[in-house]
Amino acid sequence: KRGGADALGTLFKASLEELGATVSVDAGHVSIGFPADKIIDSNGIDVSDAGQTALKILAGGLKKNGGNARVKAQFSNAPPPKDLRSLFKTAGEMSAVRAARVMSVLHDAGIAAEHLSTFGETEKPFVHPPARSKKAPPPPPPPDRVDIEVDPA
Repeated sequence: KRGGADALGTLFKASLEELGATVSVDAGHVSIGFPADKIIDSNGIDVSDAGQTALKILAGGLKKNGGNARVKAQFSNAPPPKDLRSLFKTAGEMSAVRAARVMSVLHDAGIAAEHLSTFGETEKPFVHPPARSKKAPPPPPPPDRVDIEVDPA
């Protein structure tokens, strides 16, 4: 499995990093992370045109080399952005819909349903590190992301 993960990692690094993804290989699987603004449309929930291109590249690599993809949804009790509050009660609900839409694009690109899944992870609360001086502003919270784990066949 490790050799398959290394091969997929190399393939995805070459093709997806230029589209804004971070790709890493660890413990026999490939982790692919996208900043949300690189893959999610400006409406906050749909996959953008650039995101569809990136996901089709990922699907092509999976079809050629085999494997399974798991799309991660972050679950949070925080409210969603103001413009999406009429649709979602929490940011976690919004993230789950994003994950489902990413999974749909991968399925439409030819990945069989039995090779796709979503999983949730509770968002770890953001803790500001102690400030060194009262003048330094606190660091911003981590950016919004879409993460995909790929397990080679």
